[in-house]
Amino acid sequence: MSKRPRPSVSNETRRLADKARMAALVIGFAFAGWMLAQVLGARLGWPVQLVFVFDLLGFLGLSCGLVLTYQVYRARKAAAADRPQAKVVGKSNKARTRRR
Repeated sequence: MSKRPRPSVSNETRRLADKARMAALVIGFAFAGWMLAQVLGARLGWPVQLVFVFDLLGFLGLSCGLVLTYQVYRARKAAAADRPQAKVVGKSNKARTRRR
């Protein structure tokens, strides 16, 4: 079985994909850690103050993931604005409007 050649991907695209992957990992681990802390806190009878610290850490992790996601969104939007748009051939604006 032969391997297909991988398409060439720019460094910018690879960097954005890595950043998006990091955002997904941060959000996933923050959520899983927060849930684990909630379960352990309930089972082991941790004081409310300690569980609140884990709530804050979970919120901080989710916020960091949100910031990373927004950075990826803005970078991809800026990269798309730099690329020329492909024209759609054979479609007119009339086809998009509905008749009443």
